[in-house]
Amino acid sequence: MRLDEYLVSEGYIASRSRAQRYIGRGLVTVNGVVVTKQSRQVPPGSRIEIAEADRPEGWFKLKGIQERSGLISPGDAVLDIGSSAGGFLIYASAIASRVVGIEYSEEFRPQLTSVAEEHPNVSVVYGDAFTMDLSQLGAGFGVILNDMTVEPSASIEITARFLPLLKEGGRVMQVLKLDKIRDVEPFLKLLEGKGLKIVNVIRPEKKEAYVVAVKRAG
Repeated sequence: MRLDEYLVSEGYIASRSRAQRYIGRGLVTVNGVVVTKQSRQVPPGSRIEIAEADRPEGWFKLKGIQERSGLISPGDAVLDIGSSAGGFLIYASAIASRVVGIEYSEEFRPQLTSVAEEHPNVSVVYGDAFTMDLSQLGAGFGVILNDMTVEPSASIEITARFLPLLKEGGRVMQVLKLDKIRDVEPFLKLLEGKGLKIVNVIRPEKKEAYVVAVKRAG
């Protein structure tokens, strides 16, 4: 059986696409040897070791951002807009004191329910980030994360809607879904116009940019 299929059939990893990512990163060892080819044939009973626990893709994304920016500090309250499968929630929960996720799609409710059950400092609110009542979320957040899959200008407007919940000096991590867009400068100016100071722009790949910003006083 192919290695990617074997990892799923034996319950090591939840999906084949995720198994392929783990294999490609060199995180899977078969009988003591690191294997990076997903089509590698694996006999039954092979000894499998995985260097990282099976985590949503967002976990690795936020880990990379945190390592480069120090975005989240111990004791922070973190608001995650568009939690999807919960990768940001899981990663942030290991650092922050409180993590609140917002998700619109019912597709992710089972995964997010499990995340909240397994991490006592995580809660999830289901609703539309464009229209939901913000008073139910509380205030005093130290960090806002926004990785929503919408056009960059619309995503920035969503971030701006939640800025009253962010304390002075709080940090924002805005993901820009660029697709064919190359120039991020107009979006940086848009963020600055919302009262944010840009402190870091991370370009890990051509289709996304991660902007770290701080809320200005006043």
